[in-house]
Amino acid sequence: METKNPFDYQKPTDAAMPVIAATREAYKAVYAYLLTLPESRARSVAITHLEESGMWAVKGIVFDETNFN
Repeated sequence: METKNPFDYQKPTDAAMPVIAATREAYKAVYAYLLTLPESRARSVAITHLEESGMWAVKGIVFDETNFN
């Protein structure tokens, strides 16, 4: 199997797109919940880490397309 360069653009397959969309919807729900909590540094850190986690989740889907073909 060819190793993908993580710094190259990785176009998702058509099969992966619904999985990415569902993942983003799940993250949006958690984000909406976090916004209901009192403003604080901890909430801001949680949102920042949620953003980071979301990016990694989508990257993981794109990099492991074998499950979506």
